[in-house]
Amino acid sequence: MKGWQRLFLAAGLLWVLLCLSALAGTGDVFMNDRFTVPGDGVERVYTFTPTANNLYTIRSFGEGSAQAELYLMGEAEPVAAAEGFSMEVRLIADATYRLRVRARGGDVEVEMMRSALGRSIDRPLVLKDLKGYDKVIARAYDTHWYSFTAPESGLYTIRSQSAINTVGYLLDQAGNKLAMSDNLYSPYCLDFRIVHRLEKGRTYILRVSGRGGTTGRYRLIISSPEAGQPLAAEIVPDRADLILTEGESAKLSFVLKPEGAFGDVVWLSTDDRVAAVDQEGKVTALSSGTARIIMSGLNGVQGVSSLTVEPVPVAGIQVEKEAYSLYPGDTLTIPWKPVPENASDRRVQLESSDEAVVQVEQGDLLVAVGQGECTVTLRTLDGGFTQAVQITVLAPKSRYRALILGIQRFEDGQFRLGAVNTTQGVFDLFSRQDYDGLKAEVKMELDVTRSRAIAAIREAFRRADAGDVSILYLNSHGGVSDRNAWVKFADGEKITAAQLEKELRKIPGRVVVLLDCCQSGSFLSTRARRGFGGRFVQAFASGSAGRLISSKYCILTSTSALQDSYRLLPVSDAAEGSSSTAFARSLCEAGGWDLIGDKGTRHRADLDQDRRVSLWEAYLYTHSRVRRFLRGQKADQDVQLWPKGCGITLFAH
Repeated sequence: MKGWQRLFLAAGLLWVLLCLSALAGTGDVFMNDRFTVPGDGVERVYTFTPTANNLYTIRSFGEGSAQAELYLMGEAEPVAAAEGFSMEVRLIADATYRLRVRARGGDVEVEMMRSALGRSIDRPLVLKDLKGYDKVIARAYDTHWYSFTAPESGLYTIRSQSAINTVGYLLDQAGNKLAMSDNLYSPYCLDFRIVHRLEKGRTYILRVSGRGGTTGRYRLIISSPEAGQPLAAEIVPDRADLILTEGESAKLSFVLKPEGAFGDVVWLSTDDRVAAVDQEGKVTALSSGTARIIMSGLNGVQGVSSLTVEPVPVAGIQVEKEAYSLYPGDTLTIPWKPVPENASDRRVQLESSDEAVVQVEQGDLLVAVGQGECTVTLRTLDGGFTQAVQITVLAPKSRYRALILGIQRFEDGQFRLGAVNTTQGVFDLFSRQDYDGLKAEVKMELDVTRSRAIAAIREAFRRADAGDVSILYLNSHGGVSDRNAWVKFADGEKITAAQLEKELRKIPGRVVVLLDCCQSGSFLSTRARRGFGGRFVQAFASGSAGRLISSKYCILTSTSALQDSYRLLPVSDAAEGSSSTAFARSLCEAGGWDLIGDKGTRHRADLDQDRRVSLWEAYLYTHSRVRRFLRGQKADQDVQLWPKGCGITLFAH
C-alpha cells in the first residue's frame, strides 16, 4: 500500500471514529432526570417529551462550559438557544424535542425543570425547620427543590422516609453536586441518606425525586450531632431473637456505643410480608415466617434482631351475612373471617349447590348466572370448618343508575370554588328523571380519594344488568401526562382512561361517561381539537370485544384535548351557591334543572318533544350553550361526544 493510500485510509478511520464519538451519549431522557454530558467538545443530541404544558428552565451545572440549542422535532429552526447555558422556554405536553449540547473544559450535568415554586433550583422551597418536612410527589418525574442554611458547622445526615423509592442530591448554591444517595439499604429500604459535612451560615440546595417516575408521599429529615458528640461505632439491640404470633406487637430498643453517640438510626424489616417495624422500634407480626429487624446507622454500623412469627390455628369461621340477593351477572365475594381473627391460614373453599344459579370462579368469586335460589358453603382449609350462605338470584329489571363524583378540596390545599354546587346540581338533575316510571338510582360523593372512587364505582353499579344504563359523572382536575389522559382525585392520585375502562368494563349494559374537567377531550383524542375517536376509544377497546365499542360506551366531555374547562363565577356574588362549571350548568338545563335557581325547568334539549333527551341532543345543546356562556369571557371550550349521533336516552320526563 502506497503512502498516500495509507494516509487516506487513516483519515477515513478517523472520520468514522469521530462520527461514532458524536453519537455517544445520545438518546432519550426524561424531564427532571439529571444527565451528564462529557466535556470533550463533541455535540450530543438528546430527545425528550414534556409531561405537561408549562414554562421550563433548562440548565447546565458543573465546571465545564456548555452551549445548547433546543428544537421541536421536525423543525429546522431552534425554539431556544443559549451559551452557558440556561434557557427558559414554554414547552408543549406530549411533543417531542431535541436538545443539542456541546460541553468543553469538563463534564456538565443538564436538567430540565418546571419554572414553578419548589420545582426548580431558581425557586426552591426554603426550609426553616430542619426536623422534618412532609411532601407529595404527585406527578411522574416531578422533582422537588429545597434550600436551607446550616446553623452550625459539622457532619449532617439528610434522609427521606417513605414507601416509594426516593433519590436525593445535595448541591451547593450554584447547583454543583456535593453528594448523592439512592437506596439507604437495598433492597429493603429505598429511602436515601446523605452524610456530608456542612459549614455554618452557608446555604445548600436539596433535590428530591422519585426513582423511575414513581409518585407518593415522603418525609424529609435533616439532623446533625451536637458539638463534640461522637459517631456510633456499635449498635447493640436489647434482644437478639424475638418470637411473636401473627397480630402481636413488641417494642425493640438498642444501645449505641460509645455511650451518648450519634447514630441517626433507621429501622427496617427484611420481609414486610412477615413483619413491619416503625421508626420507634415497634415490630408488628403480619404472617408466619422469619425476618430480620435491622437497625441501620451511619458508616455501615448495624444492629440485627432475628424475628420468628409463628402461625395461629383456625378454630371456626364467621360470615357477615347468611343471605344475599343478586341479579344475573352480579359478582360477590362473601365477607368472612376465621376464628380467631389472627389465624394464620386464611384460605377457604366455596361450593355452590346449584351452578345454574350461582357459579364459583377464581376460588372465592360468586357469579350470579340465572334466577333461583341456592346454598354456597364455605369450608376452611385449616380444620375444615363450614358455614352455609343462602343466595337468591332475582329476575333482571332494567334500571338507570348514576354515580356523581366531584372534588372541591385536595389534600395539597387546592380549592375549587363551585365544585360542591356543581356536583349537587348534577345529582339533583339525575334524581328527578323519570325513566318509564322508574327513578334512577343516584349516588353522590365529594372529595373522594382514588381508591374510594374505584370502590364507589363498584358499589354504585354492582347490580347493573345487560339492559341497564350506568352513568358516571366526574368533576375534577384533568390533564394529560406521558400521553395518558387522567382525572385527579382529592388525595392527588390519578386514574387514566385505560385504568377507568378496566373498572367500567365490568359493568353489564350501557355505560355513559360524563367528564367535566380540563383537557377532558384527551380521553377522546390527544391530537384532534374537535375530532371523534382516539385514545379513549382505544383504551376502552383494550380487553373488550370490538363489537362493544359502538354499543357499550358513550362519552361526553366538557372540552377538547387542549382546552381548559371553565367555571361561571359571578363577579358580584362569587359564592359557592352561585358558581358552577359552564358544562354542568348547560347539562342541567338540557335535562330540565336550573342549577343556580335550584328548581325544575323544561327539558331544553328535547328537540323533537318526545319527552326524552338523547345523548346526541344533550351534546348539541351543551356544545352551543357552553360557548354562549363563555362568549363574554373570550374563553374557548368545545364540548365533545363519542360516538357521534349517539341516540341513547340520557334524560326522560
